[in-house]
Amino acid sequence: PNAPPAYQPAPPAAPGPDTPLPAEPPVIRERYGLLTSAIDLLAVIPLVAWTFEPADFYLAVPTLLAVPLVHAAKGQSEHAGLSLLGRAAVLGAIYLAADADRDACEGGDLFCYPGRTSLAITALLVPLITIDALFARTEHLDDSWLRLPSLGVSTTAEGGRVLTLGGAF
Repeated sequence: PNAPPAYQPAPPAAPGPDTPLPAEPPVIRERYGLLTSAIDLLAVIPLVAWTFEPADFYLAVPTLLAVPLVHAAKGQSEHAGLSLLGRAAVLGAIYLAADADRDACEGGDLFCYPGRTSLAITALLVPLITIDALFARTEHLDDSWLRLPSLGVSTTAEGGRVLTLGGAF
């Protein structure tokens, strides 16, 4: 009746207060949407001039290439490619709208408002700028983490333990 209880293994002990916990390098999250938005706002100035002088295609180049180059410089090649494709399509639509406005304004009116061009720039370019700004983010591991010294315990061939210190310089 008073038999000893069956053997049960002890529950795992909690780590002591001086036991280091496994760690991972911190992740750095960078958002650069304000940079892309500022570049886009500055690029609109030569873009509007291009709609009046379509032969001067260099005026549209900042709108086409500046923000995709920023994405590429930040290591976001997928965002850069998608941004470049979207911008090329938007510039094509703006060119067609500006061409239609030039044809409509050839009547010699004293004042002719380029309504199609204004609508195309507003309806197509503003969403593109917004989408680019929303996707303008990057994540990477903190490189300085790799330079921290690390402590470890190794076992010798004789079965002894040795404390090791390592690091990258």
